[in-house]
Amino acid sequence: MAVSAPPASPEPTLRRALGRWDLTAIGVNQVIGGAIFLMPSQVAAQIGAWAPIGMILMGIASLSVALCFAEVGSRFSATGGPYLYAREAFGAAVGFEVGWLLWLANIPWFHHRVLSDERRLHAKFGAEYADYRARVRRWIPSIL
Repeated sequence: MAVSAPPASPEPTLRRALGRWDLTAIGVNQVIGGAIFLMPSQVAAQIGAWAPIGMILMGIASLSVALCFAEVGSRFSATGGPYLYAREAFGAAVGFEVGWLLWLANIPWFHHRVLSDERRLHAKFGAEYADYRARVRRWIPSIL
C-alpha cells in the first residue's frame, strides 16, 4: 500500500501579527531602553530649570514621528519599513539609499548604547568592572 506525501506547505512569509499592545510595548522599550536613565541629567545640564518642559516637548515630537510611521505603515501590506515607504513613493534608487542609511545609522546608535550601558555598569560596580570595561573598549572598534 502506497503512502501519499503530505501536501506541500506554502512558502514561508513574514507574519504581520503585531497588535496594539505589542506595538505599545515595543515603543515603551525603545524609550526606556534607549536613554531614559542618562538623558535627564544631560538635558538638565544644558537647559537648567526648563528641562521638564524640554522633555515634554521632545516627547511630543517623538510621538508625532511615531504616529507618522504608524499611519504610513498602515497603508502597506508588505514588510520593509522606511525602505519600503521610500521605494514606493520615490523609486528604487531612493529606497536603496534609505535602506543603507538606516543600516548605517544603527552603527553609532549601537556604539552609544554599549557605552551608556558601560557607564551604568561602571557606576554600579566600580573597580570590579575595570577589566570588563577594557575588553569592551577593545571590542567596539573591531565591529565598526
